[in-house]
Amino acid sequence: MLATQAEGVYSTRVNLVFLAPTDLTGNSLSDTSDSLINFAALVEREYNGNVNTARFSNSTATLYGAGVREGHAVTLLNSGGQWKDSFRNPVLSVEVVGGSDKDVRQELEQVISDINALAESKQVQASVSAVNQITTLTSPQAPVMEYADGSRTRAVGAIVLLGLGIGGVATSLFDRVVSRPSRV
Repeated sequence: MLATQAEGVYSTRVNLVFLAPTDLTGNSLSDTSDSLINFAALVEREYNGNVNTARFSNSTATLYGAGVREGHAVTLLNSGGQWKDSFRNPVLSVEVVGGSDKDVRQELEQVISDINALAESKQVQASVSAVNQITTLTSPQAPVMEYADGSRTRAVGAIVLLGLGIGGVATSLFDRVVSRPSRV
């Protein structure tokens, strides 16, 4: 039973808000223009290797809840529903999970640093002056670390296995009912 030996995981999630230069907008926090959202999407896509990233159907879903025990995810915040994406704010969600508080904090710092370097590089390539560059703000500034102990992780695993078992039984029963010859 490997599931009973599972250790807990540490996780954190922050938002990386893209801000327009204050010289152009006056209040960079209130600027949610399409061009700023498009720039955040460009950075997210390039950071993720120019592939479509899996998006959870619920914005509060977590990596560790999906079974990820180590790693990170960077996604453009989607306020849309099941049928249509909607990106209203230039905000990337950065989530990191790992086996220790220290490792998670270090990986978070590295991911944010890499995203900022990529954003700056894109603007330098486009000959945007330093004064007019889009910047980012991390929120919350001090990330909140959460710990899910092994029993919580085991409980999620048990629920998944239970669901698979019930689904298998239901499928088997349905197949039996459908495959019976009809009595007319």
